[in-house]
Amino acid sequence: MEKPKRVIGIDPGTRNVGYGIVESSGSKLIYVAGGCIKAKGDEMSQRLITIHTGLIEVIEKYSPEVAAIETVFAGNNVKTAIAIGEGRGAAVISAAEKGLAVEGYEPALVKRAVTGNGRANKEQVQEMVRILLGLPAQPETDHEA
Repeated sequence: MEKPKRVIGIDPGTRNVGYGIVESSGSKLIYVAGGCIKAKGDEMSQRLITIHTGLIEVIEKYSPEVAAIETVFAGNNVKTAIAIGEGRGAAVISAAEKGLAVEGYEPALVKRAVTGNGRANKEQVQEMVRILLGLPAQPETDHEA
């Protein structure tokens, strides 16, 4: 019998960092926890510290073994992509500092895996996460989903 594996999925940002923790048991996924770390204020360095500290607390509380962190999608706004990259860097260093293996996944790949559509909207992702994990309601925010 395969040992269950606990994974934290992280949706990086510089103001809102969503996370979800699932445990695999064979082909079944079991919801463990989820939430959103909110980093307030105008000073980027302080927001990144809030993100780092928040993720460290979540990792210590739920003990995942692997971190799946969305890669940066540039789109048309390079400035936004760079800022998200800074948030992703805080997430990667938080996971690595706690000894987690870190894997990166493109947003479209994540959406396709969850919904069957790489261009799914946020509501579709939230609903499919609810269905796939057998949750009574959709995750509170699209960041968490």
